[in-house]
Amino acid sequence: YFSGAKRRVGYGLLSERRYFDKDLVTGHLTEQDDYSLLMTDNIDNPIDINHEVEKKLYLLKYLGLNVESNKLELSINKDANEKSKSWIKLNKKNIIINLGGSLRRKKYPVNKLVRALFQIYNDNTHFILIGDEEEIVESEYLSLNFNQEKISYTNLVNKINIKELIAVINRSDLYLGNDSGAVHIAAAVNKPIIEYICESVEKTNNGMKENMSLSAVTRFRPWSNQTIILQPEKSLGNCKDIIVHGGCGHIEGHCITQISVNDIVNAYNQFIERRIL
Repeated sequence: YFSGAKRRVGYGLLSERRYFDKDLVTGHLTEQDDYSLLMTDNIDNPIDINHEVEKKLYLLKYLGLNVESNKLELSINKDANEKSKSWIKLNKKNIIINLGGSLRRKKYPVNKLVRALFQIYNDNTHFILIGDEEEIVESEYLSLNFNQEKISYTNLVNKINIKELIAVINRSDLYLGNDSGAVHIAAAVNKPIIEYICESVEKTNNGMKENMSLSAVTRFRPWSNQTIILQPEKSLGNCKDIIVHGGCGHIEGHCITQISVNDIVNAYNQFIERRIL
């Protein structure tokens, strides 16, 4: 609206309303949230289109444009690409370990993660730790354990910018980590992905069937066919009945803690067996 564009096309409250029952709309979506009032074309996407990529492509089709490809793309900054050379090890499998997450409940426990990494590691492996300031403590914990076991790694937590992050992920062989923006970078540069999330299989398949916009799997999964998503089978405690994005209603890691060390190791071995790594 403030751009001054004569035609403004997008999704508003109309698109979201279908996912919620009347009481939930009253409690979570108010008239103040209805930014669709600022649009000339307020779109309600078809019920079978829920992923954010699909929804954006649907807007193009609505405008009569032909969508020839649904692949993601990212350009790599030349200077960042050159700098990223020093963070990887040639002739080794360079594995991105993302410790970050927008919410603490989305973060896999680092004391369990280190056990999985010990099992994955061999002399042909190099770990690359990424994350923000909030992950410094976790990165120091991993670094201490890696040093003790003489494990090859590079700690980039809170040390690189977004251009450098894209470049180093592009040079890697695998993304392993939490649900965060970095996983979508990995998908855009066509890297194999192992992602662990706090939303339970139970909620994805049943509890959110009528509330798809809250499902991290349905709406925000990595746009890639080389992805293994690890989820707890069931929600813990009252999380089964809580309606919230991502499924888990706790502040700290809760439902996600049920994902086992073996789950991560087995996912990694699947990529080995499929010769993706």
